[in-house]
Amino acid sequence: MATIVGTTNPIFVQGNLPAAIAKPGEDYFLVQMVGAQIAFTGSIWNQVKGLIIASEIKVETTRDNGVSGLRAIHASRKVERGRTEKLGLKPILIDLVPATMTNVSISIDFVLDQQGRLDSVAGLINDASFIAAFSLSPAAAAVAKSTGVIAKKILEAFVPSQAQKPLLKFSGDWALSGGEVQQGYHVILGSAEGDRPLPDPRSIISYSEGTVLVDGNSVQDVSYVVLRVIVVPARTRAQSGGAIWEEKLREAEDVVTMLETPEERQSAWTKARGLLREAQTLLRADPNYLTSEARDIVAVSYRQCQSAIEQKEFASERSGDSGTVRGFAINPGDVDAVDLHPQDVSSASYIRYMDQTVTASDGLKLIEEARSAEAVARTNPV
Repeated sequence: MATIVGTTNPIFVQGNLPAAIAKPGEDYFLVQMVGAQIAFTGSIWNQVKGLIIASEIKVETTRDNGVSGLRAIHASRKVERGRTEKLGLKPILIDLVPATMTNVSISIDFVLDQQGRLDSVAGLINDASFIAAFSLSPAAAAVAKSTGVIAKKILEAFVPSQAQKPLLKFSGDWALSGGEVQQGYHVILGSAEGDRPLPDPRSIISYSEGTVLVDGNSVQDVSYVVLRVIVVPARTRAQSGGAIWEEKLREAEDVVTMLETPEERQSAWTKARGLLREAQTLLRADPNYLTSEARDIVAVSYRQCQSAIEQKEFASERSGDSGTVRGFAINPGDVDAVDLHPQDVSSASYIRYMDQTVTASDGLKLIEEARSAEAVARTNPV
């Protein structure tokens, strides 16, 4: 017999996003709540003054990031009996992370505030004071952990223990090894009233322009949450967030320009190799990047530095500026100095990674749009 109350399992909707699956150890992904609706219909709301929208994220990963079980409070809403209200929430729940974990669980909880105890902190809640995305970045993870602890304490302090069980719990559990983290929309429907049942499981669920549709009609009298997953094959240097390793790569690329003599080029190449080696060490330790992409990023920078010096040397030789002084030549074995292999800096490897960055560009644009939408929603809460 079909469930008529409670919540559904996540229903995958491809929507307007290209098909993609986060491959373990090869891709990155981001999860954002892009839609949420609460139906204040039914007798259950007669004795309730407010609603709290909270979340919990659990991630099983080989890295000890210390934030699995991350709690957040996204919004507090006064009950408007008889209405169906879109919540206008756009929080990023899992920021762009490498697919190095084994399992991801997300729960969006609608918790009743029967006595209006959270009215005194509703302003802080709706200003996104108790929200932080899951991230593998140590600094962001520390902030998320602290914010999560505060959110948990707020709920414990203002909501009686017997009332902390969610009225509706919109939850999903995705195993990366099973190919379950798919790019697209994951719709979860919920109802707490038997006379307003969940749609027939045979119904066609779709999502368009911020609205969930059942057999082509917008959902009424039923609550829902919509999660959007974006998958990209490369994070690229542009997503480094001002990391020190990125600064060192830029310094290496800058130091090999405007060199006039073989001696200057020799000195610059020695310095550039040292900077590339330092960047390599730092980038390998950056949990935001896959080991394979860390290698590719340094290899591309190596090629750029090498090309800049060789072009300058070639131009100098053609003009005869080098005179009788022997020109500077890069030793093919210099790749060892930055802990790379010759195949890492080969044309084939370069073209492969450039293709990955081009493929990732559309997804990275979506990610920037997601971050902008989140910022706008926080600035202008419903």
